[in-house]
Amino acid sequence: MSTGGIQTMVTHLLTGIARRGHICAVLTTESSAGNRHDVVQCFKIRHQGHKHRFKAAVKRVLHTAHNKKQINRVLKDCQPDLIHFHIGPLLDDGFKHLLESSLPCVLTLHSVIQPDFFAHVQEKRFIIDLVNRVGYIVCVSEAVATALNQFTGLKAPLEVIPNGIPVEIPVPRYRRKDRQLLFAGRLWRSKGLDILIRALAALKDIRLLIAGDGPEHDRLLHMAQQLKGSDIELLGNIAPIQLQRLMLESTALVVPSRFEGLGLVALEAMSCGCPVIASDVGGLKEIIVDGQNGLLVPPEDPDSLAKAIQILLGNRGLQKTFSECGLQHVRTNYTIDKMTAAYVNVYRRLLGAHERADTPV
Repeated sequence: MSTGGIQTMVTHLLTGIARRGHICAVLTTESSAGNRHDVVQCFKIRHQGHKHRFKAAVKRVLHTAHNKKQINRVLKDCQPDLIHFHIGPLLDDGFKHLLESSLPCVLTLHSVIQPDFFAHVQEKRFIIDLVNRVGYIVCVSEAVATALNQFTGLKAPLEVIPNGIPVEIPVPRYRRKDRQLLFAGRLWRSKGLDILIRALAALKDIRLLIAGDGPEHDRLLHMAQQLKGSDIELLGNIAPIQLQRLMLESTALVVPSRFEGLGLVALEAMSCGCPVIASDVGGLKEIIVDGQNGLLVPPEDPDSLAKAIQILLGNRGLQKTFSECGLQHVRTNYTIDKMTAAYVNVYRRLLGAHERADTPV
């Protein structure tokens, strides 16, 4: 497991699987995961990734023995029938010892693979080895599948299963605030928040709320302080219920990503009836039909983004259309039940094939 959207998706999937009577255990590098998964056992291993090659090698030596022991403990205590890997933009080969088991494996890729994003060559070897050794590969969007095909040849079967989110949970209604924009996500360069701040330079009297934290925080704060005519507030990490309220209150969510596996935050906003303006990249262009349930703009283009914001803020009828169509689109295509059913079918096929392979001829 990784952070952010992947944790959210895995939580939803585990909940759906538990409702069907299955038992799960989570092995993760995230210290907060134990508080998020009340339906499963949770075990933690140590993160080995680092952007500097030498430090990454040191961490690997220090953590390998601990992680192998923890993984063996999980396999012994839980006796799983199947292993499900989840990998996003941060690759951690601390999980590689799971490949030493004879259990069937399914791998879900959540992010568009960027060949130059990995810390060092060992991580590239790990993902290629993982892809070639698992029994089944799932990608959360066609964009992720295309990037994977370009990165490495596939031997395992591949299927696209989009993430699902809850859309039927009753939520309190709030009055939408005029000219309030929302950004939610990790403050990484890949999320393109600097593009959004530059776009606001061409607009006036806009309030932008930024929910999230990350390595770009100080640079973005400096950019925000230099901008005149708009109110920008960095909120840091906030609770899911607070984020949901902001989605219910804001005029639009803006997702200016440079690349994106699917765009879970866009789905969450649409489920709240919040219109979305997003970059025309990755899975975002699979979620949003431009002009029907949201607006798409070219990536790395502050001028086009500013024009799209101006169009949406000045047209209440368009806001209403995007709100209604976006909500209906999520209810039809991106529910937890639909996602869980697809994964359960994958598990059954994989377990059935594994049992047939073990049956004496």
